[in-house]
Amino acid sequence: MEKITNEQLWDLADGLFSDAQRVEMEEKIKQNSELKSRFDTILAEKRLFSISLMEKPKSDFAAQLLQNWQEEQTSVSTANYTLLKVVFAVFLLLSVVLSGFLFFSQSVSEPIQVNLPTFELPWKSISLAITILGALTTVAFVEKLLEYRFYRNFAE
Repeated sequence: MEKITNEQLWDLADGLFSDAQRVEMEEKIKQNSELKSRFDTILAEKRLFSISLMEKPKSDFAAQLLQNWQEEQTSVSTANYTLLKVVFAVFLLLSVVLSGFLFFSQSVSEPIQVNLPTFELPWKSISLAITILGALTTVAFVEKLLEYRFYRNFAE
């Protein structure tokens, strides 16, 4: 006598066997109490599956899903482009500030000999002013960036 598997019991419960096979399987189930118990459990599960409430999707579900996905992809690409512009702007700003600082610090350490009327420029003050201006601009920029991200997250 060959062993009956759970897959065969499920096939019987689903009505996939021919009439002759179904009668043969039912005879084997009647003769074996352990097999009858397994088959009863499968029938109970099948009844439970059939009475469970399944939500039917709306008729425009697929179209709405596709539209939402496309909007999300557009917002992601826009956000990536905006982030790229922000990174470029910060890099440019820091480059200007650092190059100004390096230029003026070099000019202070190596004075240029020119035969012009002599007057002293306050190089250290100018360098300090440019550094402070760059720092304030960076702070204002970061503040606007955080404000933008806050409102964007709030809108979502």
